[in-house]
Amino acid sequence: MVSTIIFAAQNISLFAFLLLLPFWLLTELDVFASNVLVENGQLLTKLVLNGTFHFLQVWLAFSAIKHISPITYSIANTFKRVFVIISSLVYFGNPISPLNGVGILLATGGILAYNKAKHEAKARKDSKSSERDGPGLMV
Repeated sequence: MVSTIIFAAQNISLFAFLLLLPFWLLTELDVFASNVLVENGQLLTKLVLNGTFHFLQVWLAFSAIKHISPITYSIANTFKRVFVIISSLVYFGNPISPLNGVGILLATGGILAYNKAKHEAKARKDSKSSERDGPGLMV
């Protein structure tokens, strides 16, 4: 199954690369070539690292969806985004507008509400199954 996930991620990445390559060549090739020559390959190294980490992220996403529901994955992805935004605010010291704060609070509240609803649904399911089974035999 893991090989299927890797195969799918490779094909998606390859298709996206081939689809966007002509547009990139038309718009960015001259800038890329001058930057690679000026920065002694640092840009190329950064691009390769970025592509590698993006591929690993896609592979991890496919692997995670195999084990959890897509909604749970979406909620985890929202949490990741909120975490990255808050971390960047702390690290870079960027000011936050009231609208950004409301957005962060809204996303965090949605995550908490989903987790609470999921926990309550599981508790109801567990209580219904214990009621259906009835009391156990005592020996």
